Amino acid sequence: MTRQRVIFALILILFVSIPINTIQKYVKADSLGDPFELTINSPTNQTYGKTLTLEVTFLETVGAQFTLTFGFDGKNLGSIPVQPTGELHDVYPVIGNVQLTKLTEGTHNVTVCLDVEPNDRKYYDSVIFTVDIAPVISNISVENRTYNETDIPLSFVISKPASTMTYSLDGHRNTTITGNTTLTRLSAGTHNINIYAWDPAGTVGSQTANFTVAKQTQPQQQTPFFIIVVVSLTSSIILIAIGLLFWKKRRHRLSFLLRST
Repeated sequence: MTRQRVIFALILILFVSIPINTIQKYVKADSLGDPFELTINSPTNQTYGKTLTLEVTFLETVGAQFTLTFGFDGKNLGSIPVQPTGELHDVYPVIGNVQLTKLTEGTHNVTVCLDVEPNDRKYYDSVIFTVDIAPVISNISVENRTYNETDIPLSFVISKPASTMTYSLDGHRNTTITGNTTLTRLSAGTHNINIYAWDPAGTVGSQTANFTVAKQTQPQQQTPFFIIVVVSLTSSIILIAIGLLFWKKRRHRLSFLLRST
């Protein structure tokens, strides 16, 4: 009798230690009535870009008929395609997913509804998430061409307010700017510039431009006009002085010869 009590106690302990939700997954729907466990896996309460995947899982029973639909910000957007993810037992897991595209910035709500027949049982799950779209940089003034100047203006347009803007020239350290600027003292050759913009939420957008700077030829230095005038006058004075000196010597020599005769 004591042995039977021990065996009974062990069975009771084993049964109690099994989580009730584990038991629910593998019993027939008719005996439990509520085994479907609808869950939104993605998105979660996080921040996303303008495109994401809505992924839903639930448990289904063999022979049951159901429809899986979803709503976005209070509007019904239609059904979600589903497929089994394991072997078809009495209860088997099912996954459904659909792409959400062209999302706008801000906070959004997704609600999923699983409608099971014939008892018209409905199961719901919902999630709130945020969309933050990266700034789009466009209309960059630097073009993919050859410039004859070593100083090139840089301007661009950002699709939304930015908290920080920087650029990196030829892979060097980022330079912080507050708006349009000028790239100065550029060397001859091919260059690339990466422009970055962060919005207040920390999402970054970037754009790249390539360009070439032509080799600069040294212009011939022209002598200033006043220097030419000074040199000309100096040369003329020197020539006149030499001429006068020569004339005086010649005149003195002629006077000496006349006296001698």
